[in-house]
Amino acid sequence: MAQYDEIVKHLMDRYAYEFAMLSFGTADVKVLETLDTEQQTVKVHRNDMTFKVQWQNETVLLHIEVQTEDSRDKPMPLRMLSYAGELLLRHELPVYSVVLYLSPNAGQTDPGGYRYGSDAFGLRHGYQVIRLSDF
Repeated sequence: MAQYDEIVKHLMDRYAYEFAMLSFGTADVKVLETLDTEQQTVKVHRNDMTFKVQWQNETVLLHIEVQTEDSRDKPMPLRMLSYAGELLLRHELPVYSVVLYLSPNAGQTDPGGYRYGSDAFGLRHGYQVIRLSDF
């Protein structure tokens, strides 16, 4: 496939609108700009804890983030999506994530996931939200 990469990239750049129409199945789409495709991974992110576990007759990853306050840098749903994506790429196992909030005021608005689009075309990622103050 590598021999076709450059020509296909050239065609997608030249016919961006047509590829967008094909992808979304409608002419009601507007290409605003072509973004840089380089995805640098120089910045290191370390999640709090990840375990390989046996659950429901399946080997899976359990990822737990511990928070004392709300996420300031990036919204927690985006952070959790990023962690899960990296873990899935590295280990190729299902990832089940949990955010454990320690402070009573933390995580009050955490929706427990991130989603857009539809089931057929979009993204849905959910995680468990546990607030110790609720116990």
